[in-house]
Amino acid sequence: MDKLIDQKGENLSGLQVSDNFGLLIKHFREIRNMTLKDVEMRSGVSGSYVNRLEKGERKSPGLPTVFKIADALQIPYYELITTAFVEAASSKRDEQSLPEVLIQNDFFIGDEIVNKNAKQLLVQINEQILSSQWDEQSKIKEMLEISQLIDRFKKAI
Repeated sequence: MDKLIDQKGENLSGLQVSDNFGLLIKHFREIRNMTLKDVEMRSGVSGSYVNRLEKGERKSPGLPTVFKIADALQIPYYELITTAFVEAASSKRDEQSLPEVLIQNDFFIGDEIVNKNAKQLLVQINEQILSSQWDEQSKIKEMLEISQLIDRFKKAI
């Protein structure tokens, strides 16, 4: 499958990917505990290229490349394509995790649209909260870690 065709039969290949595409790749790579080298070994796509996609430095990967990365990271094609080619996506999943919602959608805090870095920090804050033990021995340390992430988030918005 080399071309992305919309519902009207128009060729959508060559579109630039959404700013959220790289963040989604990085999110799945990290939750799967994979290095860039792991992704390279499983996909055949250069780790440095994947890194540039994650950073938003590359904006027009071909569909074969997108599918190779999706396979390596075990991301359903529709999820990656929905995020990658926002203009081409006509439907969304009904159920999504909070990190997926944060990454795939643009939203405002106050009058400003939340940027990529702030989205990434929101995902990290969510993950930190969910991974916290929150018992008597760890509560103070975990509150400090969460507050440090919040400080970084406040600076990013």
